[in-house]
Amino acid sequence: MASEDEIPTGTLQSIADQCGADDFHTWCEWIDEHR
Repeated sequence: MASEDEIPTGTLQSIADQCGADDFHTWCEWIDEHR
């Protein structure tokens, strides 16, 4: 991601929690692979 596209980690953690993610790191990897 370019710096202007960065989303704060806390925001991503909140989204992952709302999605029911069990593992934040794995969730982030999935997001990166599917964007």
